[in-house]
Amino acid sequence: MNRVEKAIERHTSGFGCAQCVASVFAEELGVNEVIAQKMALGMGGGLGRSGEVCGALSGGIMVLGMKYGVNSMDGEANKVAKEKVYALDQELIRRFKERAGAIRCNDILGFDMNDADARKVASEKGVFATRCNGCIKDSIEIVESLIKD
Repeated sequence: MNRVEKAIERHTSGFGCAQCVASVFAEELGVNEVIAQKMALGMGGGLGRSGEVCGALSGGIMVLGMKYGVNSMDGEANKVAKEKVYALDQELIRRFKERAGAIRCNDILGFDMNDADARKVASEKGVFATRCNGCIKDSIEIVESLIKD
């Protein structure tokens, strides 16, 4: 099973988009999978269900930090790593926006994540299964291409 398939399976079982993306890269980047899921939990629904930055995108940004972040508290080394990660983050954001049409969860899904009734209707219409799974796939594919370069 590839990363996208694993992530979609996790999403179907109830994990948020950020958790799905971050967790499928975690182990190979030296981070415990459960810890990655915990760290990404609050990013779902566009940051705490606020409808802002898409969780799948946030999870991808977390992965780039796990891959290229510094394994020490060295401030100078962190400055160098930060520049690299920020540049990759910007490229991820650009490509993600091209594919999804937006980076805000509410804009991508077409409803307000803060509105429980709207979430219920969206769920009944299969919005999470289609749009969210598509965003998870997009984020993973873009991150995979960025970490290969």
